[in-house]
Amino acid sequence: MLDPLDPSCLTDHNHSELATGEIQQEAVQQPTTPTTPIRRSRTGNRRSIGLTLSPKSSVVPVDCNLPANPSHSKLSVSASSFKRRSLNLANLLRHPTSMRNQSSSTTGHRSPTNPEHYRQPFPPVTPIHPTPPPLPSRPTNLKSSSSARKSLPPNLQLRPGPPPESPVTCPCCSRSITLDHSRLSQPARCPTCAIIWDSPDSFLVSPKIDQSTRSDEDRLYTSQTSTASEHPASSILTITEEQVAQLHSLSLSHEQLESFERDPSAFLASVSPNSALDRLIKEFDRLALELLTKLFSSIANLSTAFLAKPTTDKQPKPRHQAHQAVQIELVNSFFQAICGRPTGRDILLSQLYGFLNRPGTQSVSILASLKSPNEPQQTVDDLIQWVWAIVLLQCPILSPSCKIAPQKRLVITARTLGLISSLPNRLHHRLVSFYSHPSCPTKLFAEKVELVNVFISDRIRHFLQLPDGFGAGLEPQSVHHLPKYMYDWSLLASSRMMALLCGSNLQSRKLPPTSFYNVSTDLIQPIDLVYDFECWESRKSSYTLCGYPCLLSMSSKISLLTYDGKRQMGLEARQAFIDSLLGRSLAPPVLPLSIRRSHLVEDSLRQIASSQSELKKLLKITFVDEEGVDGGGLKKEWFLLLIRQLVAPEYGMFLHDQDQHQIWFNPASQELEEFKLIGTVLGLAIYNRATLDFGLPLIGYRKLLGFSVNRLSDLATLKPEVAKSLRWLLEYDGDDFEEICSRNFVGDYDAYGTVVEVPLIPNGENIPVTKSNRAEFVKLYCDYILNKSIEKQFQAFSEGFNSIAAGNGLSLFQPEEIELLVIGSTYDSKLAIEDLKAITHYEGFQPTDLTIQYFWIVVENFGFEDQKKLLRFITGTDRIPATGISGLNLKITRSVRSSLDSNPTNNNRRRRHLSNQLRSMAFNERLPESHTCFNQLILSDFSSVQSLDQKLRLAINESQGFGLN
Repeated sequence: MLDPLDPSCLTDHNHSELATGEIQQEAVQQPTTPTTPIRRSRTGNRRSIGLTLSPKSSVVPVDCNLPANPSHSKLSVSASSFKRRSLNLANLLRHPTSMRNQSSSTTGHRSPTNPEHYRQPFPPVTPIHPTPPPLPSRPTNLKSSSSARKSLPPNLQLRPGPPPESPVTCPCCSRSITLDHSRLSQPARCPTCAIIWDSPDSFLVSPKIDQSTRSDEDRLYTSQTSTASEHPASSILTITEEQVAQLHSLSLSHEQLESFERDPSAFLASVSPNSALDRLIKEFDRLALELLTKLFSSIANLSTAFLAKPTTDKQPKPRHQAHQAVQIELVNSFFQAICGRPTGRDILLSQLYGFLNRPGTQSVSILASLKSPNEPQQTVDDLIQWVWAIVLLQCPILSPSCKIAPQKRLVITARTLGLISSLPNRLHHRLVSFYSHPSCPTKLFAEKVELVNVFISDRIRHFLQLPDGFGAGLEPQSVHHLPKYMYDWSLLASSRMMALLCGSNLQSRKLPPTSFYNVSTDLIQPIDLVYDFECWESRKSSYTLCGYPCLLSMSSKISLLTYDGKRQMGLEARQAFIDSLLGRSLAPPVLPLSIRRSHLVEDSLRQIASSQSELKKLLKITFVDEEGVDGGGLKKEWFLLLIRQLVAPEYGMFLHDQDQHQIWFNPASQELEEFKLIGTVLGLAIYNRATLDFGLPLIGYRKLLGFSVNRLSDLATLKPEVAKSLRWLLEYDGDDFEEICSRNFVGDYDAYGTVVEVPLIPNGENIPVTKSNRAEFVKLYCDYILNKSIEKQFQAFSEGFNSIAAGNGLSLFQPEEIELLVIGSTYDSKLAIEDLKAITHYEGFQPTDLTIQYFWIVVENFGFEDQKKLLRFITGTDRIPATGISGLNLKITRSVRSSLDSNPTNNNRRRRHLSNQLRSMAFNERLPESHTCFNQLILSDFSSVQSLDQKLRLAINESQGFGLN
């Protein structure tokens, strides 16, 4: 299957492009007279394109197959191929929407069917072919050289390249490439993303730009951009509301647009020459082409065209107010007006495609300067350097709902994300800050997440259809033969962009983490996902999906966490087995814990403390004086009971908020060993896939993963009333502030009935809170409640958790996902019967049997608490898995008769002589049983709903322990 983003398959790539050696021979045989390509218009008239190219200005692929001894017949093919390629390049620059795929047979071109295409390790990517002989030297007469391309716009003129054989970096895909610049006096193509650059100087040669070698044009352009805020109207483009209103006035009516969508050819044929509609279309095309040509002429124009007018206030504004400088409404209105006409969408697609395919030396100079870590950071330059990315992402051509030219739209999206992902970190911080700012609408942010997610889904599905796109489990992979998706530059660029958006969401919490999940990752085979995880751990590949965990769904992360946990348990068991063979130790390969129900906490604490080095073994729980064998059910029961006792109010280790059903660490509690035990149990529960009734708020999991928790918004999730009072403290402007506040710089907590005050600053008990220092007081008070007051308790809790759960698998999760993993999916009302029926399987029963129908009638009449008891009776816990109710598999099995009735003993013979009524009482309508290890409910036959309801309620309310007595 052909890859639309493969360099050899892009619409702007002609398979008959000349190799470097062919261009050299052709330059010797052909005169240097300019070649003007000719194309046919839709009416069949021949007309010139208006672009003059010489052999020396043709596009040179970076890596190519060189002919050993080109013959004269080969030269003629090269000449004709050059003419076709020149026509192709001209069409790209002028009319990319009218391009058609051209193909001709040629040797040595790269294609997805060639296994070496995706096998090149990076970085750096070096040519695999011998270096061809040098081309003739460049003409020293600059006038004659420039006249050969006099039809090119100024921003596409060639400039002297960097030193020969120097490594360069493509600003689009960020791949390192080695070029022989002495031979490349013409435009060059990146072999990874196939983008065309006007000269080798377009690539990023070094982090610092040599100011002495820059042309006068570059210096002029830099000076213009640096003074853009002083003279915005005279130096750069500014899109005004009047121009947008004029575009809207030239738009077609709704009926005309519908007519065009139904049959474009018939609509255009119906337009009479010199009619009002014809003049309207021509005027719109003229204005749209004029504005879009200027807009996409440089990155500076894209950045400043939609900036708000500077205010008269001369006081410096904070950096975060730069978000208000971008007029998003004006950007959307402008693109809406352009796309309001059929020809407007074509013009926009053409200009945007040409801009991204061939950015030009001015734009590339800006990109190169952005890469420099030594460039001075100025607020005006910052706006020019990153606002263009916001404008490009607002373009409706990138929207997944856009259906025109899908192949070109795919290329446009890939190159846009490639350019943005290649920006330096300081500008990435600007983008993250922009999308996380409250002024950025949630709808706009969600649209960008959807845009990137849809693109990533398309790329993953493409590689899933290839034999070796993933396929890591088919055969052992070496570092030079990895799955193809690990080499895809567009997948890397889009994943980087998604990571930036995810970083914005971590600051603003505008969207839930599920909005970033990519559904296509669930289609990947588990063995391929595990191989990706191992490559990420060993850093075998520069791109892995696990390197961008925001893309992985909860089920994918849980499967990797399970693999990581079993791997660690397997390693511990194998080491114990080896030690036993060598006589070093007789430790079992599992960790058995023998627990008395009456001394649950004491037995658990003692055995866990004495087995710290064996906690990553497979747990096997045994309850004393009970016959249950741990197949997973006893383990879930132990976790549930232990946590509930440890966090019980009578223990005094946690403070309980009954209104919010939350717990928090008690500053007065000094049972540090118990806190460490709770952290250890929490880590063990995660790796053993057990859900707990542990009401720690989200900020607790954020602290556990190392996130900063000290803001007023964080305190609001724990103590909303206290946070509300502190907000009032910040907003009150009355003259009697100190009298009403009457507070000093102290924090306090309740130590079992006694209020203990702690100074927030030295001598804080004598410093009152005033209007001038109230912001500092709120900051210190939040930090005290959330951090300093519970520092010892949380440190012990964190040590216990990290002793078990500090693995690579857990690092894939965000705090919200860890919370979901621990407590399961929350539900505060009855589960739907239809949902329970959908996850239930039967053994010995049919869904139409009377007993099964009676059972569902009984469950439907259960209240919320009885339903939770039923879940605990069947599964060992009343929690729903983190993946939702779909991850809970229930089984209802028909009860078998006792062994006494099946064996031919004397007792059985006597039993067979019993009456049918006694036999029914002995074997039917028995108390329900369950196997919590397998989520299995065992039912006998029941004759009525009332009888089943009575026995089932008795079982779920009176059952405790594991056994048959």
